[in-house]
Amino acid sequence: MTATPSTPDAGNFRSNEVGDLHLPFEATKPSVPHPRAITSTPAIRMRQRASQKWRLRTLVALDVLSILTGLLVASLFQWGVSDLSGSTVSWLWTFTLAISVWLVMLWKLQSRRIGILGDGPEEYRRVLRASTYAGVIVAAIAFVLSVNLAPQFLLGGFAVGTAVMVTSRHLARRATRQQRVQYPALHQTFVVSSTGMQDVVRQYLEKTEGLFQNVGAWTLMAGADPDPTRVVNAAVRAGANTLVYVPASHDDPEWPRQLSWAMETKDMDLFVVPSLTQVAEPRLSLQPVEGMPLLKVEMPNFSGPARVAKRLIDVVGAVLALVLLSIPWLIITAMIRMTSDGPAIYKQTRVGSHGELFTCWKFRTMYQGADAERQKLRAESGQQGQAFKLRGDPRVTSFGHFLRKFSIDELPQLINVLQGHMSLIGPRPHPCDDVAEYDRVAHRRLLAKPGLTGLWQVSGRSELDWDEAIALDLYYVENWSLSMDFLIALRTAKAVLAGKGAY
Repeated sequence: MTATPSTPDAGNFRSNEVGDLHLPFEATKPSVPHPRAITSTPAIRMRQRASQKWRLRTLVALDVLSILTGLLVASLFQWGVSDLSGSTVSWLWTFTLAISVWLVMLWKLQSRRIGILGDGPEEYRRVLRASTYAGVIVAAIAFVLSVNLAPQFLLGGFAVGTAVMVTSRHLARRATRQQRVQYPALHQTFVVSSTGMQDVVRQYLEKTEGLFQNVGAWTLMAGADPDPTRVVNAAVRAGANTLVYVPASHDDPEWPRQLSWAMETKDMDLFVVPSLTQVAEPRLSLQPVEGMPLLKVEMPNFSGPARVAKRLIDVVGAVLALVLLSIPWLIITAMIRMTSDGPAIYKQTRVGSHGELFTCWKFRTMYQGADAERQKLRAESGQQGQAFKLRGDPRVTSFGHFLRKFSIDELPQLINVLQGHMSLIGPRPHPCDDVAEYDRVAHRRLLAKPGLTGLWQVSGRSELDWDEAIALDLYYVENWSLSMDFLIALRTAKAVLAGKGAY
């Protein structure tokens, strides 16, 4: 492969034709270089690394305080305290054991690893897993040693401690995000890839909340491989301290290795992008085989004990919600009947798991006879080949707008959850005419039960386009976990109360 780097003009860079060194500045007019792309120096990078160490120590301190808070709350409210002996030795033993095991599990599951601190869901998932494992281990140790440790104390203390820990991690992430605005991105990134992959990599880097900043790229072309030293020197001239390499076809299979050799004398990091994306970290593991690193990808799991637990949570959650919302349900029913003619409940055939048809329940938000106008409005809107959702739909009643804004119209689907057709968390169910427009990729969303809420609802709802919504649904389907459901449930409350993206 070949590539020829361009040289920066005095005061600004220029982006040239394919095959040249590309820098993210205008090619036709001088512009002020992006400050985050030119101000990263070795001194600033040392400060950033020192800041990382301080941040890790702060997280350890916050974790210890969170654990202590949970245990103290359980003690103050006397959750099973009477079952403890009351002696100072027993208290010290209980607290020391719980803190030690909890911290070890947080360390073992790498909940404070730099790479996941910018990824909220993954960080929270590890905290939840560590807390669960720690609780089970403490209970097992207490049982083996015949220590009279009350279940109420253990469950209450670990539940409160986990909640405080997740909250403190969230606040720490927000503080870190604000701090990143004041400094250049930690990774000033130079991308080495074929033409088609550069935009894809840049899009991912832009989502890292300032952790990665793209400052240039080298396009690998067909032909003889470029000199690795020239590639690295071009990255240095662009102000990069991190090189992201996307594997491509090379005449010399040793070229990627030579690229890493050329970086040995530079203060740079090397990242290699696998061709497989949209895979959650728990499904990935690196397994060296005779010196060759292999990236193992676990296949999606659509059955097993975790799915049984998910169903149990669905049933219990739906029953509790129906009991708690029974009075609001009656009030909403009365309001619908008062503001428009027709029944309060609207029923529509939708497509569920593995293409199974079921009757989906909703509070009616449209005038009677609205379904007869659906195909006409769909044709007029030009929304062929995607889920039909019309902003300012003339069929929606005034009270229906309110119900839709806060997703209250979906509450009757709790009955669908009890029937087993839906789950509390999952991709939203689509009508039959929308599913008829699915391509091969979109059909994979039918591998999971549809849900009342999901990644789509907490990530923008109807403001997302079709491709973005499908990408989120497939990520959920293929990387599902109980901890992911828990985080989606927490984010749902915020999304619904904001009422943004719903119409």
